[in-house]
Amino acid sequence: MRPAGLPRVAPPMRPAQGAPPARGSVLAPGASAAAPRRGIRGLEPRYLALIVAGVLILGGGLAFGATQLLSGDEDAPRAADGDQPSRRTAQPAAVDPGTVTVSVLNATTVPGLAAEVGDDVEAVGFQRGNVTNASSQAQAREESAVLFDRGAMEEAREVAKALEISDVEPVDETSRELAGDASVVVIVGADQTQ
Repeated sequence: MRPAGLPRVAPPMRPAQGAPPARGSVLAPGASAAAPRRGIRGLEPRYLALIVAGVLILGGGLAFGATQLLSGDEDAPRAADGDQPSRRTAQPAAVDPGTVTVSVLNATTVPGLAAEVGDDVEAVGFQRGNVTNASSQAQAREESAVLFDRGAMEEAREVAKALEISDVEPVDETSRELAGDASVVVIVGADQTQ
């Protein structure tokens, strides 16, 4: 019991187990304040784990994007004269042979060879354009070639594939004049005589 006339005194308050002491409180000698577990630079471990996971995901995405942008398409043939296909397009639209006019120029001394190749062009469905001799500087050409006008590279590739000619290149000015309104020109070389 308490003697009469003395004021009532509250017992001293102790912090809860594991809770940090209140700001400005004094700890008894030998007492330790239990602080929450902290990771690097005071971050809680769960936040640190989230940051690390985010960095790894972001880094993986950047690495994948960089390899996609910087990798070359080894299967795609290289074009010349600025008629290079875009890498962002899927497959090019199928070429309708009936809409492609192909002129055939004989670059050999074999008479009628351009007419024979012109027949082959028509046989696979392309429209036959001018059939004539090539310019004098193209005479005695060993390898045949398929030339294309600006914007007709895919059509030229289809013609080259049908005639089994590997050389596809932009048309020169002289061949363009001889070809008339054709967008694709076949220069027949000595390899077609065999």
